[in-house]
Amino acid sequence: MDIINAENKVCVIMGDMNIDFKNFGFRTKTSDYLDNIFSHGFLPVITKRIRISTTSATLIDHIYSNNLSTMANSGIIITNVTDRFATFHMKNINRNKANSTNKVRLFSKNNINKFTEILDQADLTISWK
Repeated sequence: MDIINAENKVCVIMGDMNIDFKNFGFRTKTSDYLDNIFSHGFLPVITKRIRISTTSATLIDHIYSNNLSTMANSGIIITNVTDRFATFHMKNINRNKANSTNKVRLFSKNNINKFTEILDQADLTISWK
């Protein structure tokens, strides 16, 4: 983190740290860990508990950034796929559109008709060997 700061780079740190962020101030090791993160200019992106059960609620998946600009979106996705909710952080990056490799599909009526014609002409039979 010292090198990142010295080179004035934007950085995001994220991971399943298994350190409950909400224990800051109550547990020495948690406080030491977070004091180190904070002292290097990183702030938490997610501050709500994301692992909730009938007996506890913790914040153990961490996302920190040293640049909390308005050009980013973060949040929690409520899901029951795992034992915790999903977290995300999306940073908008300005890119030169001339060098962009993004592809765009235009769903115009004309393009849909062309696609339908191609499908109508395609041999979609299945051959079992």
